[in-house]
Amino acid sequence: MIITARSVNYKVRTKGKINFDFKWIVILIIIAFLLIFQVFPLLYLIVRSFFPNGSFSLEGFKRIYSYALNWTALKNTIVSAGLSMIFGVLLAFPLAWLVGRTNLYGKKFFRVLFVMTYMVPPYVGAMAWLRLLNPKVGTLNVLIQNLFGLSKAPFNIPTLGFNKRSHVTFILLVD
Repeated sequence: MIITARSVNYKVRTKGKINFDFKWIVILIIIAFLLIFQVFPLLYLIVRSFFPNGSFSLEGFKRIYSYALNWTALKNTIVSAGLSMIFGVLLAFPLAWLVGRTNLYGKKFFRVLFVMTYMVPPYVGAMAWLRLLNPKVGTLNVLIQNLFGLSKAPFNIPTLGFNKRSHVTFILLVD
């Protein structure tokens, strides 16, 4: 058989032999892992939420959303996620453009910083913010209280129930 420049990209099959490509085995293992540990449990939870006793019922949703505290938690979650997304985009797009399209001083530092955000688990970041903005002993709260002579901590990280003036400042500090 003669192989020309045109036939290099095509797989050559010989009679009786099976072409084996290891990458497809790895891809199938990854897909199986995702199906078993993410998709199937999620589908199970969704089905069980609508069919708790084998028949269709919305009783579980009625119980959950009949408490005002759950509505408050849902509202706080949506507000927090929305504002962090907005401020994240407002900060990330210009910085990404500067790093990608200009000869910004410290470009390598920012690229490393971008990658580091994926390496640090969210739990570690949450614990860091809890330590910084704890109402009684948080480093930033104590610093701001001493700096401005405040009698009460301006931030209360365990809830979104802090005063309205510091709400915007908190979001800016987080992002």
